[in-house]
Amino acid sequence: MYHIDSKDAQKTECAYELEELTDLNGNSPVGFTERLPVGMSMQNGDQSVYFVKIPKRAICKSPYQRNVNHKTLESMREGIFYQALGAVVNVHEAYLDGKYYYTVLDGQHRCMANPAETVIGVVSNTIPEALAFCVANDKSAKRNCSTEDLFHAQSFINNSIESRIVNMVKTKFDIKIQRHPDHGSGKKKLLRSDEVTYQWGATLKNCFDAIFSRVKKSHQKRVPYNNQQGKLSFITETNATTETMESQSLNLLEEIVCLVVEVFGTDELREAKKSSNKTYWFLHLTKWLLNNFDLKIPFDQVKVALSSGHFTKTSRVDSPVYDLDCGITFSCLDNHSKRMGYELSKNAQKQQMLSMIWNYYEITLKK
Repeated sequence: MYHIDSKDAQKTECAYELEELTDLNGNSPVGFTERLPVGMSMQNGDQSVYFVKIPKRAICKSPYQRNVNHKTLESMREGIFYQALGAVVNVHEAYLDGKYYYTVLDGQHRCMANPAETVIGVVSNTIPEALAFCVANDKSAKRNCSTEDLFHAQSFINNSIESRIVNMVKTKFDIKIQRHPDHGSGKKKLLRSDEVTYQWGATLKNCFDAIFSRVKKSHQKRVPYNNQQGKLSFITETNATTETMESQSLNLLEEIVCLVVEVFGTDELREAKKSSNKTYWFLHLTKWLLNNFDLKIPFDQVKVALSSGHFTKTSRVDSPVYDLDCGITFSCLDNHSKRMGYELSKNAQKQQMLSMIWNYYEITLKK
């Protein structure tokens, strides 16, 4: 948390000169000889807040403000940000050389991406503006949405992929995907004797995305055509509808969830205090299956392989056989994966572990 020094909080003067102030595009700032009309004012304890309608060209940028991230700006412009949330920015009213200037504290990207000519400014001059900027951008005092938060919100949209994943898991496995009751609270996730939470949403959505990408690619082909200059060129055509590809992807995801539940169970896949959550193995297994079998996955054979409890470094018949000595669990796979070699990344180690389990299965076929 950004702690406010009582001496700093009493300061009201600006520590920069008018020459250092610019508009959001780096040009000379626009000031007003009179204060902009107040739409609504409010006194909340020691804080005074009021709302003003400000021409976007008159929003100023102080020298302490961060540079604009143009990727963020384009993303906001391309979406439906303003239809959903509008454009409200936090500003500070500065009086410099006989004019009033409105400097943005929080929301310069929202302001710049706003297609309207005006924005609604929330003005609070309770503490110095640079100090207010520090407080507003203190990472320990605010939290972005997690991928689980976003999945949970999307799951309430009818027929969204997220809602279909939730329904599939509930219907086929009688498991309810949800966030832990203590999610995002900053508290430890307490073990509740009367409740088991499966927070699989974001991971299964990542699995779906990986599958859908492969499914879409399988339905695409490059078609030659003559462009406007009369030269031979190529265009990518997709010979299946989005609905068809989504259904195909969900079916494969269901098979993968079934594989995991039948071989490993669900004890390691629940959210609870001191529970070693291994949900990430859903994604490791999905990537391994796609990389090794593409979309023609032999689920029955893979199930036999994972259930064997053995692995070999190669698929040669004379290759030494090793045991999963700590049982057929994700924890055991993690332990053995760590022995794959430090030259490999942790993700590559897990992929290699799965390949070595499949090696043993191939040897049994040869025998």
